[in-house]
Amino acid sequence: MEALYIGENVEVDERLKNVINRFYYVSAHEIDTAIAYHYPPSLEMMIIFNFGPPIRCSFGESDVYDQSLEKIAVIGPLRTIMNYELAPCSELVVLPFIFDGFYRFLSLSIEGLSGGKLSEHEVSEYNSSLEKIWKALAELPTNAERVVWMSNYLIKHLNPSSQGALPLLDSIPYLNSALNPVKVIAQDHDVSERTIQKRFKKYTGYSPKELIRFLRFKQIITYISGKELKDIDWFEIIYKFDYHDQSHLSKDFKYFTGVSPSKFVSQNLERNFCFHPDEY
Repeated sequence: MEALYIGENVEVDERLKNVINRFYYVSAHEIDTAIAYHYPPSLEMMIIFNFGPPIRCSFGESDVYDQSLEKIAVIGPLRTIMNYELAPCSELVVLPFIFDGFYRFLSLSIEGLSGGKLSEHEVSEYNSSLEKIWKALAELPTNAERVVWMSNYLIKHLNPSSQGALPLLDSIPYLNSALNPVKVIAQDHDVSERTIQKRFKKYTGYSPKELIRFLRFKQIITYISGKELKDIDWFEIIYKFDYHDQSHLSKDFKYFTGVSPSKFVSQNLERNFCFHPDEY
């Protein structure tokens, strides 16, 4: 069955290019039955503002929708496939933050947020801020207008990158090299390797090693997208993307998607994947 995509990607203002990859919104008024979609791993921190019925979802290989997204959801860093079901009249706006964008928006340690280490005051301020934004967006009649409002809000309220985060942004040229990026960044900025590792966790929610691993995997997903299983030479991919062997490649597929390479390709052709080839 041909995939039915009822969402729309919106390019961001140039001033937001290192904060958010794109805006994504859905207006599912033209469907008459619930449809399942699948969002690949991205390491993004996502804020979802929902203006329609609750969205059922699950993560990884599971097709059992055991979670429900109500008005506001904060998800990430997204390390595995997100499965979700859009019902008729679904309306939502998604903000996929990259780099230190989420931190610049809410000034909250991502590691602290995911680990439940925020103070009661931080949690209260965080919830209040997102609730106010949701109410302002809910008053607008269309998702297109909500995206414009949200874009202007981000430009006005974003904090500048912290001094501690700047070395991470400067590290981009090292990420695909054979060098140890943590060691290089630490030497260039005269701080310890441990400090660089802690800052990555605070500002992005993941480690440099995990980012490098993900970027390589994303290249593979882009490379095989739309291909049938019979047209893929896995040994060529192992060589092309510098994997040790087939087991090494399968391990990454299992980590990021929950399934084997061949099963992922089969499911990719059969399921509605919201795939975005954007690179960091």
